[in-house]
Amino acid sequence: MSIPAGRYCVGTIRIPSNTVIQGAADGDTVLQLLPGTNDHLLTNADHQGGNHNIEIRRLTLLGTAADQSRSTGDDRVNFCSAVYFNRVTHARLTDLRVCDARQAATHFTRCDDILLDRLSCRRIGWSGVSTSGTFRIVVANTRIVDSGRDDVHSAIHLDGGGDAVVQCTIRECTGHGIMLDSEFAPFDGVVVSADIAHCRCGIAVRGHRNHELGNVLVRQCAIADNATGIDLTNAKHVVVDGSVVRRSERRGLSFHGHRPCTDVVVTNTTFEGNGRDVGGTDRVVRGHFLGNDPPETNALGGLGGVAEVEYDHAGTCSVCGRQTVFAHTGGSIRESFRCAQCRASLRQRGQAYAVVDLYAEDAQCLEGLCREPGFRALRVYEPGLAGPFREYLAGLPHYVQSYNWDDLALGETRDGIVNQDLQSLTFQDGSFDLVITSDLMEHVRRPYAGFAEIRRVLKVGGRHVFTIPVAVPMASKTVSRVDTTTDTDIPLLPARYHIAGDGGRSLVYTDFGKDLLADLREIGFETSVHIDTGVPTGPPCLTFVCKKTEGSPTT
Repeated sequence: MSIPAGRYCVGTIRIPSNTVIQGAADGDTVLQLLPGTNDHLLTNADHQGGNHNIEIRRLTLLGTAADQSRSTGDDRVNFCSAVYFNRVTHARLTDLRVCDARQAATHFTRCDDILLDRLSCRRIGWSGVSTSGTFRIVVANTRIVDSGRDDVHSAIHLDGGGDAVVQCTIRECTGHGIMLDSEFAPFDGVVVSADIAHCRCGIAVRGHRNHELGNVLVRQCAIADNATGIDLTNAKHVVVDGSVVRRSERRGLSFHGHRPCTDVVVTNTTFEGNGRDVGGTDRVVRGHFLGNDPPETNALGGLGGVAEVEYDHAGTCSVCGRQTVFAHTGGSIRESFRCAQCRASLRQRGQAYAVVDLYAEDAQCLEGLCREPGFRALRVYEPGLAGPFREYLAGLPHYVQSYNWDDLALGETRDGIVNQDLQSLTFQDGSFDLVITSDLMEHVRRPYAGFAEIRRVLKVGGRHVFTIPVAVPMASKTVSRVDTTTDTDIPLLPARYHIAGDGGRSLVYTDFGKDLLADLREIGFETSVHIDTGVPTGPPCLTFVCKKTEGSPTT
């Protein structure tokens, strides 16, 4: 079927077997999803029995991301992608441009023999290419820019299956550039050659606890300006060859997982300007590092020079008080080791322990503290929407929760939550005894204005107990990622985002260093740092406790 040049607004097109859909040359045939369709733009006709021999050529596919939403009672994980194939064998998709997809640009579930060639994606809600249990997929000459807009997703996410080849260019993704994992099913066999920049992690290879992942070749990749270059978690038989890993904020090559990575080979690879070239929290068994630059990356031996961390340990949660087993499931240490009951992470439990240590008479956890009369008498303010503390703090008679919405006047409420800007709070001086912020201050446009406002609304002797994402040891200097000296943000470093409380993206404005303590003293805080190891052999989590002192701030 040939479609002439032009723009066509359509609902879902269901494609039977043995079908070719072809647009005019140069992508001049545009298919735009009708607003409110709340379904895929192109999909195969039979998701249960499957289809075969489908070709799609020379089309521009436009979603209407802001006008699509999950229908009531719709339990599909993937409900509104530009192309969604389920149980399709032998499909060829060439010369496609996809923009503004609500979810994935292309997704393949339980498919086999798929070719994606010359795919260009921009402004994608989830991933440019994603799979679940798909075999023999080739992604060639593909470019993905600005993905993960709706939530933190990888630009290319292959989950389960195998025999894959990926050759692509990726820019500006809220999640990983390429994510290979085995949560859906075992994953075996993939070759990656990519140019990746400005993502959370360039290439993440993550084996699931229940499914193995292995036989991965990362070859001739250029990976630059990401938080982490390459991250290997529970992986085996991984080769990194002839690649360049530059300017990773944390590590160029990182190892994690509840079991050691095995048979890792890194050869002829250049590491340059990374926070640390190679590191992590896991062992590497039978690791070989040869011909790399700088020479220090060749002297890592069988363990990769990386300390082993304890990945499962029993204990009592400082938030809910339950006895449980804390397990590391990969990724960030401070965001892992979650309580099975209340889902508090390692850093959240460290912060709760600091609050309990400051205020408890007999309580051993936050849940018990919130039942003590002395603590119940305090006026407590907690900005933000997400996190495990609210279940317990919300029962306090003088608890205030806030969020910052652009469409609501400051001081007004929505669903019982007051609208506030931390840089210009509407509360009176000395309104609160305790303010709690959790990994929030790095997202405040002018954070020291926020700290000053928090001091203003605290009573003398009141405390601000907060966490921020810092390494241990901390960097010596605080770094502004964005110039905010005028009303317009001017990026100084590649944009980095974290998940906001409403599920969207929140820009990181500041990377804090040790000089934060002196800056807080200038504002009028007496600051101490609570160090909680959490994991006996793992890195500590830091909680900062600022006490409002008498008198005016230093000017």
